[in-house]
Amino acid sequence: NRLDSLAEDDVLKTKKVGANSRVWWHPCHDHDRVEGVSDGETTESTFRRLFENIPGLYLIVEPDDYEIVAVSDAYLEATMTERADMLGKSLFEVFPEDPEDPDPEGVPRLRSSLDRVNATRETDVMPVTYYPIPLPESAERDFEDRWWSPTNAPVLSETGDIDYII
Repeated sequence: NRLDSLAEDDVLKTKKVGANSRVWWHPCHDHDRVEGVSDGETTESTFRRLFENIPGLYLIVEPDDYEIVAVSDAYLEATMTERADMLGKSLFEVFPEDPEDPDPEGVPRLRSSLDRVNATRETDVMPVTYYPIPLPESAERDFEDRWWSPTNAPVLSETGDIDYII
């Protein structure tokens, strides 16, 4: 396809992300640099802005403690949360079990899925799962019923280690 030929000609760079996805970007050349801004700053801020505005529900966590490191605006809207209340906290701290649910399935299924991703380094698709979320500003910590079917995918380093889970 056209993108592959542009990558072969070094016009574009490409990288596989997830099981069936690939990203493409135009490499920065000397004449493209913004004076006074390093490549790292430009790349990080651009990619963060792109990720946060992507129209899908995406959350990125650390593989060891499931600490939230990034979240898309669409995810924030769907979960009625604020980015500042999520970043740096464990996924299960932000979205705990409903203490009034006699047989919670959300937290155990999600934890098992994330653990499988860590063990296999492969994407894990969860079945539709009942996982209520806490309502914001609720003094009694009320929960709203939700059903989710997350896909948890590893982001691998060049050495094959898991850097993050999306």
